[in-house]
Amino acid sequence: MALASYRVQVDTTKENLWNLLLDKTKNPQKYIKSITNVQVLEQIDGNTIIREMVLGNGKKLKEIITSDPKSLTIIFKSLQDPSATSLVTNTVYEEDNKLYLEYILSSTPKPGFDDKADDVAALIKSAVEHTKKIAEN
Repeated sequence: MALASYRVQVDTTKENLWNLLLDKTKNPQKYIKSITNVQVLEQIDGNTIIREMVLGNGKKLKEIITSDPKSLTIIFKSLQDPSATSLVTNTVYEEDNKLYLEYILSSTPKPGFDDKADDVAALIKSAVEHTKKIAEN
């Protein structure tokens, strides 16, 4: 099982950071360079979508994504992935008059597939730092 998290202070407003995370649900290619195609397959309600995207290696990734504006958290849950069961959370924290962005990824390989635990920590850190850079500019 792969488990990774990364948290960083972000110098922006809570509204700006939250809006960036919401934008990332429908336009992830702005935030993750390896994405080549994105489709929102279904808008379930005001806070939940089903999205499919194609990664640079050609792998299709289908997810159900739910955003919760009260907790400032977005949950990405993999759907129909033959290689793993995965869950990612993106959360905005406000503590001591400072703003933080945290991503947590949990991924369990399915039988016959390798655990990619070594790759996920660097991936999560890179994603958070990239979003921070966009938020602060």
